[in-house]
Amino acid sequence: LTPNGTGGFCTGGNIALTATSNPAYIYTWKKNGGTIPGAASNIYTANTAGTYEVTVTSGACSGVKSVVISEVAAPTAAIATGGAATFCEGGSVTLDANIGASYSYQWYKNGTLITGATAATYAATATGNYTVKVSAGASCEATSSAVSVTVNTTPAAAVTTTGSTGFCSGGSLLLTASSGTGYSYQWYRNTILITGAINGTYTATTSGSYTVTVMLGTCPRTSAATIATVLPSPSVAVTPVSSTIQKFQTQTLTGTGAATYNWSSLPDMVSNTATSAIYRPLTTHTYTVEGTAANGCKSLASATITVIGCGDVTNIATTSFSPSRVNITWVNPQDVTTDSLQYRKVGEATWHKIFVTGQAYELNGLEPNTNYEYNVIPLCTTTTVFIPSAVGTFKTQALENGIYVRLFPNPVAGTSRLEIISASNYSLSASIYDNGGKLVRVISSAENLPAGQIIKTIGAEKLANGVYHILIYINGKAQDIKMMIAR
Repeated sequence: LTPNGTGGFCTGGNIALTATSNPAYIYTWKKNGGTIPGAASNIYTANTAGTYEVTVTSGACSGVKSVVISEVAAPTAAIATGGAATFCEGGSVTLDANIGASYSYQWYKNGTLITGATAATYAATATGNYTVKVSAGASCEATSSAVSVTVNTTPAAAVTTTGSTGFCSGGSLLLTASSGTGYSYQWYRNTILITGAINGTYTATTSGSYTVTVMLGTCPRTSAATIATVLPSPSVAVTPVSSTIQKFQTQTLTGTGAATYNWSSLPDMVSNTATSAIYRPLTTHTYTVEGTAANGCKSLASATITVIGCGDVTNIATTSFSPSRVNITWVNPQDVTTDSLQYRKVGEATWHKIFVTGQAYELNGLEPNTNYEYNVIPLCTTTTVFIPSAVGTFKTQALENGIYVRLFPNPVAGTSRLEIISASNYSLSASIYDNGGKLVRVISSAENLPAGQIIKTIGAEKLANGVYHILIYINGKAQDIKMMIAR
């Protein structure tokens, strides 16, 4: 029988009572124990309150079902909240629309029916606008105004670390909390608030049980505890603390206080044992020895080996570039800062000295067809006594017919130099022409120059790639140099 147990209808209305339908069944309806005349179908429409009973007969068998029907006033629909309608994720609020047992209820969220939500109350756990329809029969119903429920997201709260949570004395452990937009933080050690520790990370320097409470709006969540442990560091010493050796000699350093040492990672090591090492530094060096205890913690100790002397330069060589230019190259010993290059004509008493940074220098303005001697003095910070290399010699090229002309480098990518050397005073004109014979630049216009060397710098930045000709007049005699611009 539908409705089952109880039912109701609005004043002035009615309600249909429906029994199981079967053409072979015989139906007898009663109200308050009295038979209702003419009520012989499976459906009876009640318009008064009372207890209705239907007897269904099939042959010699029958079944009886009853329902209590109330005549009720038209319902009102309103929702009362059993707490705050705004709460954190994981919580809920009870919505209450109960106005009596004679009414039926159906709850909705954002206008969509909530399956199974037919009680007078509903526990809302999700954000949305909730309404309820209260009914006493199909034509007797009311729908409430919406109640807005807001569920605030509860933040994630986990702590991550990089590597082991045990760290050495003097060290630290970086604790990183879950991150998200709008998150705020408070860190705790052994459940005690750490003043000022309100960032997404915290650097722990002492042992303890660390947690973080993460807030998103008014919603908190506390992480599981991370245990940080401070391990003791070894007391490391190295002897001798200071020593002095001549260059290329060796010095033994001995360590105490640790299980292992970083001997082999230090420079200039010759050999080592578990507790000592032999070094051959070429310059003064302070060795920082790291000792590691059995628990993995490390400590440092230092020893300085002072080295006297710079060492010899090697692979000294000369290359003649022109009758007035000679390039000298060499290889410096380790840790040389600068060199003093000195040269003179053979037979002269005075040296010309040049301080050089690097391992090459081009001597310029030399006299053609002349014998020179030179040496290189390496300079370093390990001594105040600087020893020159053995004296080397070279002879400059002779001039051919008293004149030397050369463009270098050629091809030209950026700048080039036009070198002219003359054994006597001379007049000079020089211009650049493109491959079609058009004048593009004047280098020198009718200069009267003394004997010796000049160098004219030619910049190619405004010249297109291609072939050019430098037409040079020396004492009225023409020379043509083909110049290639290639970037």
